[in-house]
Order: sequence, then structure tokens, then C-alpha cells
Amino acid sequence: METIYNEIYSAHLPYIHIGKIDTPVLVVFSAIPGSGKSALTKRLAEQYGFNRFANKDIRHSMKQTRHEADVAIGDYTLWLLDKLAKPSSRAIVFDRNIDQLYMPIMDWASINRYKLVVVRIEVSYANLQKRLQKREGANAEKVLAVLDFYKNQHIRVAQDFNADLLLEEDYDLDAAAQAVCDIAMSGYI
Repeated sequence: METIYNEIYSAHLPYIHIGKIDTPVLVVFSAIPGSGKSALTKRLAEQYGFNRFANKDIRHSMKQTRHEADVAIGDYTLWLLDKLAKPSSRAIVFDRNIDQLYMPIMDWASINRYKLVVVRIEVSYANLQKRLQKREGANAEKVLAVLDFYKNQHIRVAQDFNADLLLEEDYDLDAAAQAVCDIAMSGYI
């Protein structure tokens, strides 16, 4: 698998934002598609120096290297976290809904002595539909067809795990980025 992961990583590397913070922090999101994760993760990378990678870029890299059927995206994600965390601990923000991957991510953070910061984003179902229709265009029906699945997972995870920060609909992007950074860096600065 190492060879396959390295091939995917070679295709994925141009999409990874390498930041400047060497602090063992991993910021993840419990958020449904269309909730605003990407805008927030980009802000954290660009303004605060977090290392950033996105699930959509992983999928694209797997497809580009023809390994999408060979590799579970979660397994590659954990391998990638190991790669980004070495040789020095780096502050990482992961642009993905981690509701399906919560336990492995939590275990990874614990084993690697990373502070795990979970940000929960709540957006109304009606606004999610509007945002996804605008963002996805012709592919909107495909994404909307699985929206209930993501919503149900999101509700279940909220019952089982507490978030470090809750952002609600139409949150201020700058204030949210600052709040995430403050929580992530508390105890390190």
C-alpha cells in the first residue's frame, strides 16, 4: 500500500497547503456538505498558517492516479496525517466532514499526541439545499440525494461527541477563523 499511497500523494501534493505553524493541533469538522467548511479551512491556512488538505482533492488525486477503487479514502487520510505530522508536529486543518471518520481521527490524534479540535457547523436544511444547488450546478441532484444520510450522521455524532466550537448559520468567517485559531493554539502560545 505504501507505493500506492506515495503515488496518490505525488498527485495530491500540489493541492496541499503547507503552512508555517509547528504545533501538534488537528482541526476537524462535524459539518454537512455545503455548510462552509472550505471557506473556513482556507482562511485558517492563508491567514493563520495551518497546513490544509481537502477531501475533494484526495478524491481527485485518487482518480487521477487510477487508485480510487484500490484505496479507502480514510486509510489514505490517516497515512497522510502521519506524513504531514513528521518530521515535526504541524498544525493541520482537514477540510472534510469527519462524522464518518470520527473515531479513527480521534485515535490518531491521541496516539500522535495531537490536540484535536472539533468544530461543529449547523446550517438549516433549506440553506444547505440552496447552497448545494448553487455550488454543484448540474450535479446538485446527486449531492442532494445523499443529504439526509449526512444530516442523520451529523445528528448522531452530536449526540455522542462534544464539539470544541459550535458555529451556526451565517457565522462571521473572520470571527470564526479567529475563534478556531484561539482554541487550537490555547496552551501552545
